[in-house]
Amino acid sequence: MKGHQMGLIDPEDRREMTHKLVEETLAKTPSEEFTLTIEAHWEVWKSIDSQIQRIEQKLKEQAKTDPNETIYRSAPGIGSLSARILSNELGDRASV
Repeated sequence: MKGHQMGLIDPEDRREMTHKLVEETLAKTPSEEFTLTIEAHWEVWKSIDSQIQRIEQKLKEQAKTDPNETIYRSAPGIGSLSARILSNELGDRASV
């Protein structure tokens, strides 16, 4: 975001970009064109967030019924996401 160049975000501001920060920035926008641009990018961001949430929910549902989940998660360094990827890609081939 060009909020720093437009004076909407202080150059020293080290906050993480969040939806709340976008809202705050939009409240201070100097022009309709800037607002339209930021809103267009923000809509893409929100859409991607929504898709990620749906995928994460599906992965959680898969994990509940997958007998391989426990096996993959028992390996050091393998978390829930890695276990889902391994199980979806390899199935039970790891036990062969």
